Amino acid sequence: MNIETNEKLQLEYLLQFPIKLEEQLKNIYNTMSSDEWELIRYVYESEKTGCDYKNCSHANPTNGINHVYIVRERQTDRLLKVGINCHDKLLHGDRKLDDFEKRKLNSQKNEISKLIQKISDTIEETQEKLRIKLNDLEFRYRKLENSELTKKFEIAKEILTGDIGIGELKRVVKILQDIYDKYQVEYNKYLEIQNK
Repeated sequence: MNIETNEKLQLEYLLQFPIKLEEQLKNIYNTMSSDEWELIRYVYESEKTGCDYKNCSHANPTNGINHVYIVRERQTDRLLKVGINCHDKLLHGDRKLDDFEKRKLNSQKNEISKLIQKISDTIEETQEKLRIKLNDLEFRYRKLENSELTKKFEIAKEILTGDIGIGELKRVVKILQDIYDKYQVEYNKYLEIQNK
């Protein structure tokens, strides 16, 4: 196995962590769905947002919610941003939940919060590893003086700055894989020129 193939595998392995966590999160979301509504995702918003549930006391953003559950009505595909209590009302109606159901629901919500944090931490860790990998590659490939490679490095660096999600990580890995492929061709050309 050559170095480039090994590095490609390392990048693919790095990327698996957030994807596995995302799948776990989807499984939890599926268990927190009703016949009419389904939970799409949970987000923590630093600035308060208004709850979309009808007549909710938290509809005004000044008295809004930070812990936001994004739910979708199955028949109309309408999306709502709701707080924890309104989420329970949508998924369980006005029916009173017994203690066991409440404990189970709270347990699932805690799992979601932990997984969200785990995903965030994993993305940051993967982002840092990709930055290191990118810097290493750029140092090694600099002698080729290839404008296409330089442009790809710049795009990858730009994506890796700031807050990113799983989609951006995938884009960076794809760019790095393209760089490996291009590098192999360019490096062989470089060696041919040097040997003449």
